[in-house]
Amino acid sequence: MTSPPPRPRLAFRLGITGARPNKLDPASLPALREAVALVMRRVRERIEVMAGERSVQATYTPAEPLIRLFSPLAEGSDRIAAEVALAEGVRLEVPLPFATDEYEKTFTGDAQAFHTLLAAARAEDGRPAVLALDGKRDGDAEAGYRAGGRFVARNSDLLIAIWDGDHGKPGGTGEIVRYAVRSHVPVWWIDPAAATAPRLLLDPMALERPTAAPSGAAAEAALDALLRAAIVPPAPGRSYHHTRIGTAAHWLSARLFPSRTPLSAYFAEAEESVRPRPWRLYSWVLDRIAPEHDTEHDIAHDTASLVLPKGPAEPDDDVERPWREMYEAADRYGSKYTDRYRSSYVLVIALAALTVSAMGLALASPRFFGLPAGAIEFTALLAILGIVVASELRRWHERWIAYRLLAELCRKQRMLARLGWSLPIAQVAELARDPEQNGPPRDAWVAWYVTAMMRGAAVPHGAIAEHAPRARHIGETVIATQTDYHKRRARRSRIAARRLVDLGELAFGATFALVSLKLGVMVHALLQGTLAAAERSGTASWVGFVCTALAALSAGFVSLRAYAEFDLLHLQSARMLRVLAETKQEIEAIDPSRPLAASSLGAALHDLALAMLQDVQGWSLLFRTKTPEPG
Repeated sequence: MTSPPPRPRLAFRLGITGARPNKLDPASLPALREAVALVMRRVRERIEVMAGERSVQATYTPAEPLIRLFSPLAEGSDRIAAEVALAEGVRLEVPLPFATDEYEKTFTGDAQAFHTLLAAARAEDGRPAVLALDGKRDGDAEAGYRAGGRFVARNSDLLIAIWDGDHGKPGGTGEIVRYAVRSHVPVWWIDPAAATAPRLLLDPMALERPTAAPSGAAAEAALDALLRAAIVPPAPGRSYHHTRIGTAAHWLSARLFPSRTPLSAYFAEAEESVRPRPWRLYSWVLDRIAPEHDTEHDIAHDTASLVLPKGPAEPDDDVERPWREMYEAADRYGSKYTDRYRSSYVLVIALAALTVSAMGLALASPRFFGLPAGAIEFTALLAILGIVVASELRRWHERWIAYRLLAELCRKQRMLARLGWSLPIAQVAELARDPEQNGPPRDAWVAWYVTAMMRGAAVPHGAIAEHAPRARHIGETVIATQTDYHKRRARRSRIAARRLVDLGELAFGATFALVSLKLGVMVHALLQGTLAAAERSGTASWVGFVCTALAALSAGFVSLRAYAEFDLLHLQSARMLRVLAETKQEIEAIDPSRPLAASSLGAALHDLALAMLQDVQGWSLLFRTKTPEPG
């Protein structure tokens, strides 16, 4: 038995962007502080109330709720929010655009307030919760401010913006607000003059018509709904079922396990020490038709062992460890249900072919084989029904899709976490969305679970340049392992598709030849007047049985190829190999000594994660409807 999947910590992340002192009226500062305090207090109070709900207690770790504020501590709005956060019991984390000594030189006033707040920014282990990005003050300072502002927005569940609505200069508040909203990060917009009630910007349309965004009481209600959607686990959505048997099995499952949700079922998964023999069938068949190593002269494939790039060892910290543990758990359970799902449809295809062959045998010799063949037909049909019902009742197909999605999301987030980047929330949520359904599907919990883990996850501290080598190593390792995986999948999928076509055509050709021979014999007997004698001999009946068995075999090969989608998997892998090769070249071209090299590396890895997300989304849509069916 291995450790169960990790649970998220109940947490919420706030960020701040806003005006500098030259754009703030001293007379409005008390009102501004109160407006910031009100939104922080509302977030904290609502989360504390939800922490007492049964579904929340059953999902999260028992630790106290964690609310964090990311603030670069620039003069003006950043420090106002930081001071209010400390007063409201909100933990302060500080991402700096430059090294501390360089950042100080940008201040117009005394730096003592900055150092006081900097000293108050502490992680849970007591170490400074400060991350210095690799921008340069004496170079492109605006690029450094932009990197810092985007870091805050990426790591916020709600961005507080003290903003006059002006687009401003590059890297300023206006640009960061637009970046956040277009990244689907909600923005709590506070008027610096305190003349209007705060507004909640929820989508890019709000940037075009800001006056249409909810304000005042409507904004507070929208914020409450946003907090609830983020904190409370989603209710099970609609199931994917395409047969009446599936509908009945899901109805029965809901009645037998009324309190079980997909997320609670995932947390309750048990490890299997030995894979049951029936669930090895798909691997056995694939090894027969497309072995891992093939010596055919027309297949050019490097079968050498995978050599991983050398780099820094994995540090023992909370930045990567949760994502590695999440990936390992989801990968184990995903493999478990991959075996069940794939082997179940191979069994159904094989049993269907056996049923048809038994029918042909009964027709060939009803006297001797009628009863045994009938028993075989009944047993095979009963087994098909049992496999389909068990698959739907235990939701093997649904769990396979969900757990594989979860594993791939964790793999990508681990690649990004070391640099303080995150998977885009909107794209993560889109993975589990069915365009034909109005409500959320059952596997919507995957996106919710990943974002819940993001909210409580640690971000790197220290100097970003110290983390970049490790991040680069993780990215290169992902590229190497994924390149090897897609090479092997493309090769095996191409071989399997070709051989199944060959086998199907061979069986079809043999059937056609036998039917032609049988027809010729029958026509000849008819012309010779011996048709009755030929029919009594039973030769035609046995030929008919062989033809039936061959036709069933041919249909089985076609069905297996259609279910496995080997051709499309080959094309998907070929596309990903090109993307991986291009990203490898891009990473190799990054000079680690130049300013904002870590941002360039993070952007390259982020683009790779998006491309991999698209690949995963295509895969999930391809197989979402391919449940085992009796017909």
